[in-house]
Amino acid sequence: MRNTAARNEVIVGIDPREQSVPALAWAVDEAVRRRLSLRLVMAVPPLPGGQHIDARWRRTMLRVQGQDALAAAVATVRALHAEVPLTTELLDGMPSAVLCQMAEHARMIVVGSRRLTRPEELLSTASVAVPVSAQADCPVVVVREPEHAGERHPHLVVGVDGSESSTAAVEFAVEEAALHGAGLRAVWVWRRPVMPFGDETAGLEERRRILSGLSQDFRDLVTERDLGQARRTRLRSS
Repeated sequence: MRNTAARNEVIVGIDPREQSVPALAWAVDEAVRRRLSLRLVMAVPPLPGGQHIDARWRRTMLRVQGQDALAAAVATVRALHAEVPLTTELLDGMPSAVLCQMAEHARMIVVGSRRLTRPEELLSTASVAVPVSAQADCPVVVVREPEHAGERHPHLVVGVDGSESSTAAVEFAVEEAALHGAGLRAVWVWRRPVMPFGDETAGLEERRRILSGLSQDFRDLVTERDLGQARRTRLRSS
Protein backbone atom coordinates (compact mmCIF):
# COMPACT_ATOMS: atom_id res chain seq x y z
CA MET A 1 0.00 0.00 0.00
CA ARG A 2 1.35 3.45 -0.90
CA ASN A 3 2.51 5.75 1.88
CA THR A 4 -0.24 8.25 2.73
CA ALA A 5 1.55 10.03 5.58
CA ALA A 6 2.23 13.22 3.59
CA ARG A 7 -0.92 13.07 1.49
CA ASN A 8 -3.15 15.56 3.23
CA GLU A 9 -5.38 16.73 0.37
CA VAL A 10 -8.54 15.66 -1.36
CA ILE A 11 -8.29 16.85 -4.97
CA VAL A 12 -11.41 17.61 -6.98
CA GLY A 13 -11.33 17.88 -10.77
CA ILE A 14 -13.49 20.79 -11.94
CA ASP A 15 -15.34 20.67 -15.27
CA PRO A 16 -15.98 24.17 -16.70
CA ARG A 17 -18.91 22.94 -18.78
CA GLU A 18 -20.91 21.45 -15.93
CA GLN A 19 -20.33 21.82 -12.21
CA SER A 20 -20.81 18.53 -10.39
CA VAL A 21 -22.40 19.54 -7.10
CA PRO A 22 -22.64 15.87 -5.96
CA ALA A 23 -18.88 15.44 -6.48
CA LEU A 24 -18.15 18.63 -4.55
CA ALA A 25 -20.48 17.60 -1.73
CA TRP A 26 -18.89 14.16 -1.53
CA ALA A 27 -15.37 15.63 -1.50
CA VAL A 28 -16.25 18.19 1.20
CA ASP A 29 -17.76 15.47 3.40
CA GLU A 30 -14.73 13.26 2.92
CA ALA A 31 -12.25 16.06 3.65
CA VAL A 32 -14.09 16.96 6.85
CA ARG A 33 -14.30 13.32 7.99
CA ARG A 34 -10.60 12.75 7.36
CA ARG A 35 -9.50 16.22 8.56
CA LEU A 36 -7.86 16.96 5.21
CA SER A 37 -7.70 20.06 3.05
CA LEU A 38 -9.50 20.40 -0.26
CA ARG A 39 -7.88 21.43 -3.55
CA LEU A 40 -10.02 22.32 -6.57
CA VAL A 41 -8.15 21.80 -9.84
CA MET A 42 -9.14 23.13 -13.24
CA ALA A 43 -7.00 22.05 -16.21
CA VAL A 44 -7.16 23.98 -19.49
CA PRO A 45 -6.48 21.55 -22.38
CA PRO A 46 -4.41 22.52 -25.42
CA LEU A 47 -6.28 23.82 -28.44
CA PRO A 48 -6.95 21.17 -31.11
CA GLY A 49 -5.69 21.56 -34.65
CA GLY A 50 -2.45 23.45 -34.05
CA GLN A 51 -1.91 27.20 -34.19
CA HIS A 52 -4.56 29.56 -35.56
CA ILE A 53 -4.70 33.31 -35.89
CA ASP A 54 -7.17 33.49 -33.02
CA ALA A 55 -5.39 30.90 -30.85
CA ARG A 56 -4.28 33.40 -28.19
CA TRP A 57 -7.80 34.84 -27.87
CA ARG A 58 -9.34 31.36 -27.64
CA ARG A 59 -6.78 30.35 -25.04
CA THR A 60 -7.56 33.44 -23.00
CA MET A 61 -11.28 32.67 -23.13
CA LEU A 62 -10.69 29.10 -21.97
CA ARG A 63 -8.72 30.35 -18.98
CA VAL A 64 -11.45 32.85 -18.14
CA GLN A 65 -14.02 30.05 -18.26
CA GLY A 66 -11.77 28.01 -16.00
CA GLN A 67 -11.47 30.85 -13.48
CA ASP A 68 -15.25 31.29 -13.49
CA ALA A 69 -15.74 27.56 -12.93
CA LEU A 70 -13.30 27.58 -10.01
CA ALA A 71 -15.04 30.61 -8.46
CA ALA A 72 -18.42 28.89 -8.73
CA ALA A 73 -16.99 25.71 -7.19
CA VAL A 74 -15.49 27.69 -4.29
CA ALA A 75 -18.89 29.29 -3.64
CA THR A 76 -20.51 25.84 -3.59
CA VAL A 77 -17.91 24.45 -1.20
CA ARG A 78 -18.26 27.39 1.18
CA ALA A 79 -22.03 26.99 1.15
CA LEU A 80 -21.57 23.35 2.13
CA HIS A 81 -18.87 23.90 4.75
CA ALA A 82 -17.40 27.30 5.54
CA GLU A 83 -14.38 26.06 7.50
CA VAL A 84 -12.83 23.33 5.34
CA PRO A 85 -9.27 24.36 4.25
CA LEU A 86 -9.50 25.17 0.56
CA THR A 87 -7.16 26.07 -2.31
CA THR A 88 -7.66 26.33 -6.06
CA GLU A 89 -5.37 25.76 -9.00
CA LEU A 90 -5.74 26.66 -12.69
CA LEU A 91 -3.28 24.66 -14.80
CA ASP A 92 -2.51 24.02 -18.45
CA GLY A 93 -2.77 20.49 -19.81
CA MET A 94 -5.12 17.62 -20.48
CA PRO A 95 -7.36 17.17 -17.40
CA SER A 96 -6.70 13.45 -17.04
CA ALA A 97 -2.91 13.90 -17.30
CA VAL A 98 -2.89 16.81 -14.85
CA LEU A 99 -4.93 14.90 -12.26
CA CYS A 100 -2.76 11.79 -12.61
CA GLN A 101 0.35 13.88 -12.06
CA MET A 102 -1.16 15.47 -8.93
CA ALA A 103 -2.23 12.07 -7.57
CA GLU A 104 1.29 11.44 -6.31
CA HIS A 105 0.64 13.91 -3.47
CA ALA A 106 -3.11 13.37 -2.94
CA ARG A 107 -4.98 11.21 -0.45
CA MET A 108 -7.68 10.79 -3.10
CA ILE A 109 -9.06 12.35 -6.28
CA VAL A 110 -12.77 13.07 -6.74
CA VAL A 111 -14.39 13.70 -10.12
CA GLY A 112 -17.93 13.92 -11.38
CA SER A 113 -19.34 11.80 -14.17
CA ARG A 114 -19.79 13.30 -17.62
CA ARG A 115 -22.19 10.44 -18.43
CA LEU A 116 -20.21 9.47 -21.52
CA THR A 117 -21.00 6.31 -23.45
CA ARG A 118 -18.65 3.36 -23.07
CA PRO A 119 -16.81 4.08 -26.39
CA GLU A 120 -16.48 7.75 -25.37
CA GLU A 121 -15.08 6.81 -21.96
CA LEU A 122 -12.48 4.54 -23.56
CA LEU A 123 -11.55 6.54 -26.67
CA SER A 124 -12.53 10.20 -26.25
CA THR A 125 -10.02 12.86 -25.18
CA ALA A 126 -12.87 14.25 -23.03
CA SER A 127 -12.77 11.16 -20.84
CA VAL A 128 -11.43 11.76 -17.34
CA ALA A 129 -12.88 9.06 -15.07
CA VAL A 130 -11.45 6.06 -16.94
CA PRO A 131 -7.85 7.23 -17.50
CA VAL A 132 -7.54 8.76 -14.04
CA SER A 133 -9.00 5.65 -12.33
CA ALA A 134 -6.63 3.43 -14.31
CA GLN A 135 -3.43 5.44 -13.84
CA ALA A 136 -3.63 7.62 -10.72
CA ASP A 137 -1.41 6.66 -7.80
CA CYS A 138 -4.17 7.16 -5.22
CA PRO A 139 -7.83 6.18 -4.75
CA VAL A 140 -10.16 7.77 -7.32
CA VAL A 141 -13.83 8.42 -6.56
CA VAL A 142 -16.31 9.00 -9.38
CA VAL A 143 -19.53 10.55 -8.08
CA ARG A 144 -22.38 10.07 -10.51
CA GLU A 145 -25.83 10.42 -8.96
CA PRO A 146 -26.96 13.23 -6.62
CA GLU A 147 -28.60 10.92 -4.10
CA HIS A 148 -25.34 9.05 -3.54
CA ALA A 149 -23.47 12.07 -2.19
CA GLY A 150 -24.89 12.28 1.32
CA GLU A 151 -26.88 9.08 1.74
CA ARG A 152 -25.73 6.62 4.39
CA HIS A 153 -25.43 3.03 3.21
CA PRO A 154 -25.40 -0.08 5.43
CA HIS A 155 -22.31 -1.49 3.72
CA LEU A 156 -19.65 -0.84 1.09
CA VAL A 157 -18.60 -3.31 -1.61
CA VAL A 158 -14.99 -4.04 -2.59
CA GLY A 159 -13.92 -6.31 -5.42
CA VAL A 160 -11.02 -8.66 -4.68
CA ASP A 161 -8.88 -10.94 -6.82
CA GLY A 162 -5.88 -11.74 -4.63
CA SER A 163 -3.54 -9.28 -6.36
CA GLU A 164 -1.40 -6.56 -4.76
CA SER A 165 -3.69 -3.82 -6.10
CA SER A 166 -6.65 -5.74 -4.68
CA THR A 167 -5.01 -5.65 -1.25
CA ALA A 168 -4.65 -1.87 -1.55
CA ALA A 169 -8.32 -1.62 -2.53
CA VAL A 170 -9.35 -3.66 0.51
CA GLU A 171 -7.26 -1.49 2.83
CA PHE A 172 -8.88 1.67 1.45
CA ALA A 173 -12.35 0.11 1.66
CA VAL A 174 -11.77 -0.87 5.30
CA GLU A 175 -10.66 2.67 6.12
CA GLU A 176 -13.65 4.14 4.29
CA ALA A 177 -16.13 1.78 5.95
CA ALA A 178 -14.79 2.63 9.39
CA LEU A 179 -15.09 6.37 8.72
CA HIS A 180 -18.71 6.00 7.57
CA GLY A 181 -19.76 3.46 10.20
CA ALA A 182 -20.61 0.92 7.49
CA GLY A 183 -20.05 -2.78 7.03
CA LEU A 184 -17.88 -4.11 4.24
CA ARG A 185 -18.78 -6.74 1.65
CA ALA A 186 -15.90 -8.39 -0.21
CA VAL A 187 -16.79 -9.88 -3.62
CA TRP A 188 -14.66 -12.05 -5.87
CA VAL A 189 -16.12 -12.57 -9.36
CA TRP A 190 -14.80 -15.76 -10.88
CA ARG A 191 -14.99 -16.12 -14.66
CA ARG A 192 -15.55 -19.76 -15.53
CA PRO A 193 -13.17 -20.75 -18.38
CA VAL A 194 -14.74 -21.55 -21.75
CA MET A 195 -12.60 -24.68 -21.99
CA PRO A 196 -12.29 -26.10 -18.44
CA PHE A 197 -8.90 -27.45 -17.47
CA GLY A 198 -7.39 -28.58 -14.21
CA ASP A 199 -9.28 -28.88 -10.95
CA GLU A 200 -11.92 -26.11 -10.83
CA THR A 201 -12.97 -27.19 -7.35
CA ALA A 202 -9.49 -26.50 -6.01
CA GLY A 203 -9.55 -23.04 -7.60
CA LEU A 204 -12.88 -22.25 -5.98
CA GLU A 205 -11.69 -23.47 -2.59
CA GLU A 206 -8.56 -21.30 -2.81
CA ARG A 207 -10.69 -18.23 -3.50
CA ARG A 208 -13.00 -19.11 -0.62
CA ARG A 209 -9.95 -19.43 1.62
CA ILE A 210 -8.74 -15.93 0.68
CA LEU A 211 -12.20 -14.44 1.24
CA SER A 212 -12.47 -16.16 4.61
CA GLY A 213 -9.06 -14.75 5.50
CA LEU A 214 -10.37 -11.25 4.84
CA SER A 215 -13.22 -11.89 7.24
CA GLN A 216 -10.72 -12.91 9.92
CA ASP A 217 -8.36 -9.98 9.30
CA PHE A 218 -11.16 -7.41 9.32
CA ARG A 219 -13.80 -9.23 11.36
CA ASP A 220 -15.28 -5.96 12.72
CA LEU A 221 -16.07 -4.68 9.22
CA VAL A 222 -16.30 -7.53 6.72
CA THR A 223 -19.85 -8.63 7.32
CA GLU A 224 -20.23 -10.70 4.15
CA ARG A 225 -18.05 -12.24 1.49
CA ASP A 226 -19.24 -13.62 -1.83
CA LEU A 227 -17.65 -15.73 -4.53
CA GLY A 228 -19.64 -15.16 -7.68
CA GLN A 229 -19.37 -16.42 -11.25
CA ALA A 230 -19.28 -13.89 -14.07
CA ARG A 231 -22.61 -15.16 -15.40
CA ARG A 232 -24.43 -13.95 -12.28
CA THR A 233 -24.46 -17.42 -10.73
CA ARG A 234 -23.37 -16.69 -7.19
CA LEU A 235 -21.83 -19.15 -4.79
CA ARG A 236 -21.77 -17.98 -1.21
CA SER A 237 -18.58 -18.81 0.65
CA SER A 238 -18.88 -20.67 3.89
